[in-house]
Amino acid sequence: MRTKVFLIAAMVTGLAVTASPAAHSAQRADDVLAARAWHPDAARISYGYYFDPTDSKYHVSFPDRNRAVGTALSRALGDQVAVSYTAETPTIQAGDRFNNLPPFTGGAFITPDSPTARQCTSGFAIRDGFGVLGSVTAGHCAGHGNIVNYHTGAGLFYGQTQGSLRTTTRDMARLHGFFTVSYEPFIHTDPGAPTKRRVIGKGDPTLTTPICVSGSITGARCSITMISLSSGTACDEFGCTSGLMVGRRPGVTIVQGGDSGGPVYSQSGTADAIIRGMIIGEASPDTVLMHKISDVESGLGVTVATA
Repeated sequence: MRTKVFLIAAMVTGLAVTASPAAHSAQRADDVLAARAWHPDAARISYGYYFDPTDSKYHVSFPDRNRAVGTALSRALGDQVAVSYTAETPTIQAGDRFNNLPPFTGGAFITPDSPTARQCTSGFAIRDGFGVLGSVTAGHCAGHGNIVNYHTGAGLFYGQTQGSLRTTTRDMARLHGFFTVSYEPFIHTDPGAPTKRRVIGKGDPTLTTPICVSGSITGARCSITMISLSSGTACDEFGCTSGLMVGRRPGVTIVQGGDSGGPVYSQSGTADAIIRGMIIGEASPDTVLMHKISDVESGLGVTVATA
């Protein structure tokens, strides 16, 4: 893709162009990763990756059990790719997010009533096109095209997935309470103080925006540096979602399995938060893949609920 953009720009300006070997290599890496054919299991497993302009490499993270897939990718792309592996069992580092009571707070642990769905994290309170309060989570949490009831760890009904999107650019779902439960414009931010923050605004981040993430397994983690606003990709057996933001805090676990759907935010003062997006996956434990908040709102036809 970068090669094509360069060539188009050059034709518009009337420049004579000879694509560099580096540009050809980058395009080849794009093609290999997009095709998911470098190993028989490449299109059957979950993993995340992003392009880092600082070292001109694709950074790809696989579950530890899929080392054969990672090894095959390293052979295929050589020094164009940096492969890492993540632990199979996440370590719970958040506080009490398993016993959420109404009105429900964003960043809560939610568990499905379907064996094909996944345990995930709720995002933040939203209003749909009719002004009805609800919540959001990642689309892959509920399975491909499934409608799933989610509950808290204590067994309370949290919401049903509605308007779930799984496309090449969207991975998101709306949670509807059917007027039987309520949601509040607050998000969990434990461990540490405060344990909850009030949502007072929203807005896409820039590369210099300080951001935090808050998954129900890992908890709130801040001091995350934005690497890219669009170079991240998250894949599973149903396909890949690209155009994701990438944030990193070197050497610190900021995201694990079960954190998907959690809020991405900036701190405001001592007790408030600005919603910046939603957790979608990881490209290593210290690198998080995220949707922009504008993508979540436009994709689901909702707006962030504020206090």
